[in-house]
Amino acid sequence: MALFTIKRFQGDSVADDKSHQQALLENLQQRIKARTEKSKSLNDNSTNDQSTTIKKKPKNKVNKKTSSSYEDDIDKESEADKDLERKKRKHVKSNNDITDYKVTKKKQKKNKLKEEESDLKLSSNEQDIKKQKKKKVRDEEDDIKDQDVDSPMEEDKDEEDMNEEDVEKKDEDLDVFTVLGDVENKKKKKVQRVLPDWLAQPTIVDHDIKRNQTDVCDMKGLDQRIITMLKENDITNFFPVQSKVIPTVLAPLRLGLHIGNVGYRPRDVCVSAPTGSGKTLAFVIPVVQALLDRVIPQVRALIVLPTKELADQVYTVFSSYCRNTALKIALVAGSKPFAKEQELLVRQRSEGCFCSLVDIVVATPGRLVDHINLTEGFTLQHLRFLVIDEADRMMDNVSKGWIAEVEKSAFPGGECRPVPAIITPSSVSTSFPPLQKLLFSATLSQNPEKLTQLKLFHPELLTSVIKTSDANHDNKGEFVGKFTTPVELTEFMINCTAGEKPLMVLHLIINLCFNNVLCFTNTIEETHRLYLLIKAIGSINVEEFSSLLSKKRRAEILKKFKAGKIQILIASDAMARGMDVENVRCVISYDVPPFIKTYIHRVGRTARAGRAGIAFSLVQKSEATKFKSMLSNVGKTDIKPHRVRRQHLESLEQQYEDALRQLQLTLKEEKAIQYAV
Repeated sequence: MALFTIKRFQGDSVADDKSHQQALLENLQQRIKARTEKSKSLNDNSTNDQSTTIKKKPKNKVNKKTSSSYEDDIDKESEADKDLERKKRKHVKSNNDITDYKVTKKKQKKNKLKEEESDLKLSSNEQDIKKQKKKKVRDEEDDIKDQDVDSPMEEDKDEEDMNEEDVEKKDEDLDVFTVLGDVENKKKKKVQRVLPDWLAQPTIVDHDIKRNQTDVCDMKGLDQRIITMLKENDITNFFPVQSKVIPTVLAPLRLGLHIGNVGYRPRDVCVSAPTGSGKTLAFVIPVVQALLDRVIPQVRALIVLPTKELADQVYTVFSSYCRNTALKIALVAGSKPFAKEQELLVRQRSEGCFCSLVDIVVATPGRLVDHINLTEGFTLQHLRFLVIDEADRMMDNVSKGWIAEVEKSAFPGGECRPVPAIITPSSVSTSFPPLQKLLFSATLSQNPEKLTQLKLFHPELLTSVIKTSDANHDNKGEFVGKFTTPVELTEFMINCTAGEKPLMVLHLIINLCFNNVLCFTNTIEETHRLYLLIKAIGSINVEEFSSLLSKKRRAEILKKFKAGKIQILIASDAMARGMDVENVRCVISYDVPPFIKTYIHRVGRTARAGRAGIAFSLVQKSEATKFKSMLSNVGKTDIKPHRVRRQHLESLEQQYEDALRQLQLTLKEEKAIQYAV
């Protein structure tokens, strides 16, 4: 067809093209006739073979032979029948292959004819060509019907060739694209936490209380009146935490209470130090000195604590250092009726306005919010210091909204006291006292998300670590000085079963003669059961301390314990937070604490202010692995095992069994009283 189109383009005659086409058609017809004759001859040969085999059968039956020759003939007939069945199967299989081959060949021929027709449209005699093509299609279909059985095998070879060509084409297509890199199974790198610089690079405070003490008279910036008060309270040296914190808080006060650090807002201060290291005095001294020269009483210092007992304890310390001054302190913790507390805070003048009666307020969060919303005339517009003690626990209560209420009252906006913002000429035209936040805790949280809730301004962290020389402070993923305990504290772990725990407590008190023992449990119910059990022994002075008791009863118990009249005090974790209980020689964790913070606060009740102390933890076998890993995660590997011999417990078993029977009777009586009520 390509030759035909070239000739027409060159101007050849149409008659020559017709003669050429007729010659091609005649050649095709001859080839078709030859193939049809060949196929007929093959079919005739196959029919002749079948007839010969069929004619042989009657001959074998008619001829009479011996039994042996007859059996041979039967075998030959069976073999001939098997040959016929094989040929039939081959014939059927070849017919199936031929039908598949026909279908594919039809498709190929139709595609070729379509191409030829598109080329023939260029000629003038299109109708004649179409007729010839239709004949050609019929002849080709007849030819396909008469083709040999071997044609499917040839088609398979063609298909294999086509598949190889396709693979080669795909490889060529892939070579066109540039391969950037092989896919490798790499281990995912662990994402390391990056803390803010003020958390990762704190100011280090010496961990040992007995070292690096500073004489009271050598403290720079300390007022002589404060030095006199300290000596009256028998304090001649400052502990390391106090030596660092007091100058840091006093530094912005060089030019006065209202000016701040040369007109700039002072930095907030966070302190993380072991229990008993003198954190309370570290914020009492600078606050009292800053307010000594005040003229008009206003609420300029607010100290917020989580519990009533802690608030009462801090209030006592402030009262001792404000005794000979004009400063007024108020305790707002719910220990008094609400109306009485209102009378202590504000007073209404004759002209109708309100005036503040106090300079320092010690409060719990709930009671503080009540006074902000309900006490008329109570305001925090002049607040200069916001001290948050036990800050990690207080941050858990931030969601209740107490910090937002404090800031709303401290910065009412407008002409009173605007919210701190960017320093401009108009903002410094009127001076307002800056608000500085001071956070203190033995287990200060290193979670930046929690700390941001307090809205700290350019904070500075002061923390204690055990080894200051070997500590690597350049690692921003680690928080140095996470949880530390006093150096004078010795820690032991006793492995025992749940039933042996009361025996271990009795062994420490009776056999080892420990006095002033503070024993912690995880629940109030366990506290009460252990108290009744030890009380049933009869020879031990024991008391319980929990939130179920009234405040008056708890105060009496603490007073007796400090005086040494109570041998063992069993308490829940409510007492573990910040309570400064004097003369605690030994701490027992009857139940394994669920969190490391709880453990740190428990053992921190002893070994305070440089005195020695011992801590025992009663650990069951199933709890040992978790307890050790909890301590090792915060770098505490110095806890020692304490073994108790069986013979030391045998002498106590009879008393223990009698006490158990008495405990059951006592619990039944208490339940009966509850049901009766």
